[in-house]
Amino acid sequence: MYLVFYNNELVYDPRGANCAEPGDPTYAIEEGALELAVDAAGQLTMTLAAGNPMIDKLQVRLGTVKVVELLGSTSTTVFLGRVIRDKLNFDGSHSYECEGRLACLNDTAMAPYVFPDAYVDDPAYQTALANNTVPAYWLGKLLELHNGMAWNTNNQIQPGTVTVTGGAMYRADEDWSTMWNVLRDDLPGSSLGGHLVMRYVGDTAYLDYLADFTDENAQAVTFGQNLIDLARTHYAADYFNAVIPIGKDGLTCSAAPNGYYGDGRYYKSGAYVVTPSERDAGYGNVVRVVEWNEIKTAAGLVDKAVSYLNAVTFLDEVEISAADLSGVDGTTPPFRLARLLNIDDPPQGIRTAYAIVGLGIDILGDVTTKLTLGARGASLTSLNK
Repeated sequence: MYLVFYNNELVYDPRGANCAEPGDPTYAIEEGALELAVDAAGQLTMTLAAGNPMIDKLQVRLGTVKVVELLGSTSTTVFLGRVIRDKLNFDGSHSYECEGRLACLNDTAMAPYVFPDAYVDDPAYQTALANNTVPAYWLGKLLELHNGMAWNTNNQIQPGTVTVTGGAMYRADEDWSTMWNVLRDDLPGSSLGGHLVMRYVGDTAYLDYLADFTDENAQAVTFGQNLIDLARTHYAADYFNAVIPIGKDGLTCSAAPNGYYGDGRYYKSGAYVVTPSERDAGYGNVVRVVEWNEIKTAAGLVDKAVSYLNAVTFLDEVEISAADLSGVDGTTPPFRLARLLNIDDPPQGIRTAYAIVGLGIDILGDVTTKLTLGARGASLTSLNK
């Protein structure tokens, strides 16, 4: 069950708490869809009937729209955002489009910068460097800059859990960029990888930066029980199996000894580091040039390239429709974004766990939930630095 609030005033309650006729949820809201995704802001679309007492109170880019999930006596905030479109319909109803809090990072800008040059004297940076937690430090700094410019607490984001680790890293931009572009490109869009996931506690938004998804969903999806539809896609347009690593001042790995690395899974020859098993399977060399400006040795470049290739496979994505049992019995925890979901579908040959990277929820109570799973592997759009 989902409730919708605007500035903590009730907009929708399926139990009829704000309806002209108690028990009639269609009076308050005619339709509502919540789209959540990893590495994205998320979106809420809803249409309020003409008689909804809140219809004249929602304002574009002002205030906070909140979606709360109720499970028994427990309430969990699953979305915080703002109205970006208000459409008046012929019947007097209003259709609203709301973007998630992460989109506020497009409101603020980052001046040209070089990292870590301007921060090397910061004791917190030195501690992060010693503890191999520089990604968490940089995330905190970028959000601190954003929050200082955003000013309004309705647009602020706090640093959350960071499980991506790393020491010395070099980041720079000669141009002004939105804070979202800087944060995305410097962290998950770099060789660090990982994913950005929004998390809400009450009215506070946290941005987690996760190396991998380890928590499991309480529900599974099983053929013949709650699996409604399934489509599986293998995608290889952005696949690569060889890297030419470039370090500080144009350094290559040519000076490192040629031979096998990473338990014999990768072969280094000249300036290349390749995955020989993939090449020998008939794919040939599919090469990408990747820069790590903080690396000063050829051996360090080989290590980076091996780690980078280890994360790259063909993309394997599964889209399914499943009955969310939380909407049936009211006690089973609903599907959660950025958690592993066990799939048991023998006809499709799938019996494994995938991470939920996208959720489509009908907040009016339809138990059918659309899930995007997997996105295993790496592409140029997510690993281009």
